[in-house]
Amino acid sequence: MNCKKVHRTWLRSSNDNDSSMDVDFTVATERCLQRAIVQRKGKVALIPQCPWKCLHGNQDGSVDLAEFGFSRHFWHLDLVHMSEWTTFINVDGSVSFRDDYDRFLSTDANGTARTLELEDVDSSTHFNTYLWQDPAWREASIESHEVSGPHCIQSPHCWITENGA
Repeated sequence: MNCKKVHRTWLRSSNDNDSSMDVDFTVATERCLQRAIVQRKGKVALIPQCPWKCLHGNQDGSVDLAEFGFSRHFWHLDLVHMSEWTTFINVDGSVSFRDDYDRFLSTDANGTARTLELEDVDSSTHFNTYLWQDPAWREASIESHEVSGPHCIQSPHCWITENGA
């Protein structure tokens, strides 16, 4: 009997070699999926736990990680020079993230992270956020709770494998 298992994909930052940082979506559950969602002046910064950089949308639609600085009072999360994203709560309860170029964070079925122009926006820009808690994750709403601690961001895509693999 063939069983199918659905795997949700999660936003990940990884460093496969010393020279480049990759941003993608994967089915893996690992520490590199966790990120701080830091609210500032009506926007949020998406900061991975490894490496400690900001998720950054580029004008050409690519997504990468960027360095950022911080003020003397880091414990107050008074970060400066960070890429910030405006959040939108969608009708279905999911969250969309818009960068400074008015492009929306998106992913395709292959796990590639990118940004889309407003006229190209579709369900691939709808994400769920989860507050990381061991041993279970709890769905977190950006507009209804204090944003603190590591979160995971789930994409609208899933992969289906045979035999429960």
